[in-house]
Amino acid sequence: MDLTNVLLNGMTSKTALDSISRKTGGSQDQISGLISSALPLLMSAVTQNASTQEGASSLLGALSQ
Repeated sequence: MDLTNVLLNGMTSKTALDSISRKTGGSQDQISGLISSALPLLMSAVTQNASTQEGASSLLGALSQ
């Protein structure tokens, strides 16, 4: 299983959706749809950015903070 699927499964579990839904006021279906749409795009952007030395260094710096 790839990282995106692992993250999606964790972030769209009933427990996670309940928590996020309570904090945001969105329905579980809305939150699940948003996460399912946004996470693959974010992972793709991070992967593309990290494919260069400058991008990888920038990502490492951001994660270190």
